[in-house]
Amino acid sequence: MRAQETAAIISEATGLVCRTLPEFQERNRYGVLSGIVKSEAARTFPDEIQKNQDEKSSIEGSETYAAFKQRVLSALDKLKHELTKTPSILVAHGDVIRLFLK
Repeated sequence: MRAQETAAIISEATGLVCRTLPEFQERNRYGVLSGIVKSEAARTFPDEIQKNQDEKSSIEGSETYAAFKQRVLSALDKLKHELTKTPSILVAHGDVIRLFLK
């Protein structure tokens, strides 16, 4: 949602067309921990909490780092070929940015 809001501001200021591409959505790192308060998660899933400290680990029900990386990099490659002659900007947050910075 934050990336979409940022993209809308940029679009309004520059006239660039804004599209939402699901391939660049954040990685689901939380799986079975989604929607659970931290104290309950720590009590119910202590091993999963520990695993979640490492961004490349995956917990039950989450997207693996390898799958996330493949999804994002494949979409970026597709965009590079699609947008060769059009001024473009990719707005993302969190794990997507960290992936590009590595």
